[in-house]
Amino acid sequence: MEKVLEVIVFHIDNLRFAISLDSIIKVIAVVEITPLPEAPSFISGIINLEGRIIPVAELRLRMGMPKKNIQLSDQIIVAATPNRLIGILIDTIDGINNFSESDITPNDEIMPAIKHINSIAKINNDIIFITNLESFFSLEEEIILDKAIKNLK
Repeated sequence: MEKVLEVIVFHIDNLRFAISLDSIIKVIAVVEITPLPEAPSFISGIINLEGRIIPVAELRLRMGMPKKNIQLSDQIIVAATPNRLIGILIDTIDGINNFSESDITPNDEIMPAIKHINSIAKINNDIIFITNLESFFSLEEEIILDKAIKNLK
């Protein structure tokens, strides 16, 4: 029996991305993001979510796309990485999809240098980049982010 990956699919500009539903905590409307000095360049700042400080990443910057102004229609996916919760700033949610193993190509066969993309799903004529939250941060980025958050206190 073929394994099925359940994901939430979302847009950033014209690209479609997905994150495993197992990692998702919640999706919220965009809120004010407080800048976080000395954080990695793809971290736009932090939010307070139910008393917890959550760093917000811009996947578009992580992918080498140009920065854009935040819109009221934007959303934040709050997800769990191995070491922390993170908010991921996105444009819109498409919905929940199921991908079978035959729909997915491991990223190391296509773009091995991009460690934060786990695999690529091909559905009809569309490509969906499946984000790898386990390697979203390098060890150095984790240390820099921890230090930036501690400097707030």
